[in-house]
Parts: sequence; C-alpha cells; structure tokens
Amino acid sequence: MGVSIHYRGQIADQSRFQDLRGCLLQFADRAGWEYLDLTGPAESEILEIILYPPGDSEPVSFLFDTHGRLHPPYEEEVEGEECVWCSVKTQGGPLEAHVQIVELLKVIQRDYMPSLEVMDEGSYWETQNLESLRAARGFLVQKRDLFSEALGNTEGGSSEPSAEDLCNAVEEAAVKSLDLEKRHLQ
Repeated sequence: MGVSIHYRGQIADQSRFQDLRGCLLQFADRAGWEYLDLTGPAESEILEIILYPPGDSEPVSFLFDTHGRLHPPYEEEVEGEECVWCSVKTQGGPLEAHVQIVELLKVIQRDYMPSLEVMDEGSYWETQNLESLRAARGFLVQKRDLFSEALGNTEGGSSEPSAEDLCNAVEEAAVKSLDLEKRHLQ
C-alpha cells in the first residue's frame, strides 16, 4: 500500500531516443540519483534506463520496446497496439522524489512523448499541490497503521493467532479504515 505514479505512452520520434537518453541521464545527475543505463550503441532501436530515487521509493523505469512504447521491467515487448502502464511507488521515499518524478514526466511529455498518460495517486500531476500529496501519503500511512495495529493485537491461545482471530482483526481494521476514508473525503 502506498502512493504510486502510473505512466504509459510512446515516444513520438524514435530517432530522438538519444536525446531522451541525455535528458534522463542529466536529470539523474542533477538530482543526485543513481541510474542503470542498459541502452545499447547510439544506433540502438531501444532505450533502457532505470532511475533510482533516494529512500525506499521504487526505481523509475524508462524501458522502450522496438516500437518506441514504454513497458514495465517484467515485459520485454508489448503485444498489440496498446501501451502498457508502468508504475513507481513513491510512498517509502522523500516527498521531494515524488515531485521530481512528476516534473521529469512533464518534461518528457512536453519534449518527447506528447501522448504520455500519467495517473498520480497523490494528485500532484494534476494539481501541483504539495499539501494534497502530503495528505494522501499521510492518509495511507494511517490506514496501514490501522491494519498493523489490528493484526498485532490478535490474541490466540498459542503464540500464533488463529485464522478466526486474524479474520476478526482484519474485519475490525477494515471497518475503521472505511470510517477513516469517510472522514478523509469530507
């Protein structure tokens, strides 16, 4: 559970792969992020770069197939015409990393991939509102803590809680979570 950014699209002009590569590497250097560049020679028909934000944010993958479409690390070639969603969970990293990823995706959309689609669970892509992003992250932490507390409080006759104890704890946490969500939406 955590705030994630989902993105998909296709580069408008594959002859610009090297320009996009330079943009990604320059971004990583300026941000102080580590990266892995798996791109082949300059004439390569694919681009494969993975950026590593600080903290416990997941890596941000920019892996393109031979048709110029983004794909997640577990798929080498996208079937059909549809672009596949790639995702990065930013919940474990600093708030700034989420913001930087969104800013990078905006540059990529503007300069290389006008068809890039982004879904930001923290709503920063749409709003650029840092407080909304902070609230979304805090809300998920509260929900996670509810479930952790409920599961930690299971009491069985032995050292291991029974299946019934676990089910009751999850049900109780789910009810509290729904109440929390109702309050959050008001």
